[in-house]
Amino acid sequence: AKFSLFIMGIGLVLSLSIVSFMKQSTGDINNEALGEGLSRLGMDLGAHSAGPIVAFDQGMEDSEIKPKKYQYGAASFCGADYFLYIALRRFGIHEKSSYDETTHVFKEALMNIAPDRGWNYAYTSCMYYYHDFGVLGVILISFLFGIMTRRVISRLYVSADIYNIAFFTFVCFCLYMSVFSGYTHKMMVVFYVALLLVMSCYTQFRRKRLKQKLK
Repeated sequence: AKFSLFIMGIGLVLSLSIVSFMKQSTGDINNEALGEGLSRLGMDLGAHSAGPIVAFDQGMEDSEIKPKKYQYGAASFCGADYFLYIALRRFGIHEKSSYDETTHVFKEALMNIAPDRGWNYAYTSCMYYYHDFGVLGVILISFLFGIMTRRVISRLYVSADIYNIAFFTFVCFCLYMSVFSGYTHKMMVVFYVALLLVMSCYTQFRRKRLKQKLK
């Protein structure tokens, strides 16, 4: 089994190297091409690993990025906040969305993480937490995500249906991407999570009804 995983790992690295080479070249694939692709792959992995950290460090000193006022949770969940903005702006209650004050600003403010590497602040999730509560927000929001993950795992103990499994898989994916590009501030998350929760509750309800009939 270990040998198979080792072979799969080598195959994956070679495949990614070929893809990295082909993204910028249409030449023949040979040993030199694989070497160049592997070099580019290493640079890409390094940039995507260090990029969010370097960008966050610079963003705390960037006057264009530093928060004018704290968002108090709306930045980390600005996808959901945007829908509240749509619903409440007609009543003058929610006149400006956190999405406009964070994501739109992050996309426009580009910076360099290396002499030949540009970066987009929108791919630095800690900036969203920073806009919520400052440095404390980086710790507080991360702790909140940990509690939410535990709640999702608890749902699996109660009912391991396909919807709870999908929800858990999605949460794991979000945790994996949490430093680079978080997903809680994307608008599609609201619909996806709501759909999974509704379908999971509906499945549990049907199971309870079925058990009652069998009794």
